Amino acid sequence: MIHIVDGDTFDVLDAAHVTHRIRVSCMDTPEKGQAFYRRAKDALADLISGQMVMVEYYKDDRYRRHIGEVNGLDLCLKMIESGMAWHNRPYERELKPGRADELAAAEISAKANRAGLWADPDPLAPWLLRRQQREGKHQSRP
Repeated sequence: MIHIVDGDTFDVLDAAHVTHRIRVSCMDTPEKGQAFYRRAKDALADLISGQMVMVEYYKDDRYRRHIGEVNGLDLCLKMIESGMAWHNRPYERELKPGRADELAAAEISAKANRAGLWADPDPLAPWLLRRQQREGKHQSRP
């Protein structure tokens, strides 16, 4: 069973009926209130809802989410290619060799095709929005 939390996070129920929160590695999607938030969440749902999944995770973050990927589905690449996510460059050092280049190329292609969030002339990366909010500098965009 899968519950979609947002565009890069979902909950799964394991065989022992324990819920695990999974944060898809390598990507970041719009925050609630940002343009394309709902579309990114729906895109992730379209990729995994109603499926049995096997999650491979390599660490937990400060919010106790498991950071990883769904085996057999390259969610990160699919979301970036479709313009529903940014390649999360601040964490690319954690990736396997060559992976960061693959994700960066997918983002460049999505941007060139104005896919998804790249239709916005100046999309604000979610990590920058979070930084602005922490610093009290966030202003709403029209």
